Amino acid sequence: MKIIATVLWTCLSSVLSAQSVDEIKNSFPGEQAVYKKNTVHYNFRLKDGEPYAESKEVQEMLFLSGNAVYLSRFGFYQSSFDTIENYEAYTITPEGKKITVKDFKTTANRSRSVFYDDIKETSFDFPSVTAGSVGHLEYRSVHKNLRLLSSHYFSH
Repeated sequence: MKIIATVLWTCLSSVLSAQSVDEIKNSFPGEQAVYKKNTVHYNFRLKDGEPYAESKEVQEMLFLSGNAVYLSRFGFYQSSFDTIENYEAYTITPEGKKITVKDFKTTANRSRSVFYDDIKETSFDFPSVTAGSVGHLEYRSVHKNLRLLSSHYFSH
């Protein structure tokens, strides 16, 4: 089942990247932005005789309107169970210029629950968001407890 979903998502991603911005706007009327890519690749192995997993996540959002600036705020999470090893974010302008994100802010993401929550959020804004620009986020996580791997829901 996962292989079928991966193949379908890969086909959809290549169709979106082959279309022009105007064609995508016509396909998604009223939308301010669409995901061009949203992938997670897991690598499982034994390390020092213990199960080990890491993942690489890549997200690309195509901004369809200059009014989509409010969608330029992005972020990702980490905790003592899942640490982020490295990350990179940038905007690709319609002219093809790459503008790297330089201002990442990591804060404690406290919930109102009675249980202790050590989740931290790293947030940033994609720079120079205009119609036709693409926001790109890529990061690698190390998962320390494989029983706590997140489920994936197709929600966007």
